[in-house]
Amino acid sequence: MPRLERKVRIPVGPRRIVAAFFDPDDLRRWLGAGTSTTEPRDGG
Repeated sequence: MPRLERKVRIPVGPRRIVAAFFDPDDLRRWLGAGTSTTEPRDGG
């Protein structure tokens, strides 16, 4: 559905978001990249 993607204009595709939800590691990764948090990107 390119229409939705174009409207929302998200750098991360819907498939990636869904996969991220299944993978907490990925979710935190792209989440941190999107929003600047006090925690480092590495997570450690």
